[in-house]
Amino acid sequence: MASLTLSPNIARPDDFYADLVAAHEHLSKPESDAFNARLILILANQLGDNALLCEALRAAVRYGNEREVGEGIRRSGLDRDDVFIETKVWISDFGRDATLHAFEKARGKLEVEQ
Repeated sequence: MASLTLSPNIARPDDFYADLVAAHEHLSKPESDAFNARLILILANQLGDNALLCEALRAAVRYGNEREVGEGIRRSGLDRDDVFIETKVWISDFGRDATLHAFEKARGKLEVEQ
């Protein structure tokens, strides 16, 4: 069985993310959810490895790890000014107000001021 790749594995991941966001433009929430379901099934068929797909499902459940990352940063002893933090904004948080809300939510979970 192949192992699940959780690190970026495409040459320009930001370009793919931009394409993904663009594919959701003008879709309602139910249409966006249906699009995501179709995309997942297409990619699952491409992968074709049930054990790997189950591992991916388990990894997706664990993905919300902002609290643990924030705790790790605090325990590291590093000065906060020396640490750059990056997080993702989900498709469901697309748009100015939703994005700002998602940022504040992630910042709160990370327990960082800036």
